[in-house]
Amino acid sequence: TTLDHTALGHEPGTIVTQDAMNALFARLLAPVADTMDACLTRAGVTADRIGALILTGGSTALPFFQHLRQTRFPHAQLLD
Repeated sequence: TTLDHTALGHEPGTIVTQDAMNALFARLLAPVADTMDACLTRAGVTADRIGALILTGGSTALPFFQHLRQTRFPHAQLLD
């Protein structure tokens, strides 16, 4: 996996802290969270009514995304 360090405001070779990575992921995943909210609103349901999720793509395995999923959909079962 590669990471464009300029997105963090650091030069290549810079040690990046977990807090800095979390801040980056929060910025990058904000549109994803907004889309989740928009889908729920459009469907007329609340997140607690979602019983199952199907996750696609490698980014869904990132710990920050997993935390986002767990906080948004705490009762949803993950389906393969």
